[in-house]
Amino acid sequence: MSQPALSAQLNRLRDLFKDPLLVPAHRGMVPTAKALELIGPLRASLDQLRGTLQSHDSFSPATAELTISIACTDYVETVVVAPLIAALRGKLRRYAWRCTAFRRQG
Repeated sequence: MSQPALSAQLNRLRDLFKDPLLVPAHRGMVPTAKALELIGPLRASLDQLRGTLQSHDSFSPATAELTISIACTDYVETVVVAPLIAALRGKLRRYAWRCTAFRRQG
C-alpha cells in the first residue's frame, strides 16, 4: 500500500472513531488512548477469524454455499464491504451477502 493510500485510510479511521488514533512523537508516531483501547477487541476478532479458518481445513471457498452477514456502519458498507463484494462476486457465485446496520449500544 502506498503512503498516500495509507494516509487516506488512516484519515477515514480517524473520522470514523472521531480520534486522531496516531499522533506525532519524538521518534515517529504513538497510538492515542482510543487506539490502545481498540487493540484488544480487534485482536480478539482477528484471532477468532483465524481460529475459524484454521479449524476448517477442508473448507473450499470456491465451492462453498453460505450466507455472509456483516454488521457495519453505512460508511464501512460503502467504503469496504461494497468493493469487497464486487471483487468477489465472480469468484464466489454461491455466496449470499447480507449487510445490517451496526448500532452502538448505549
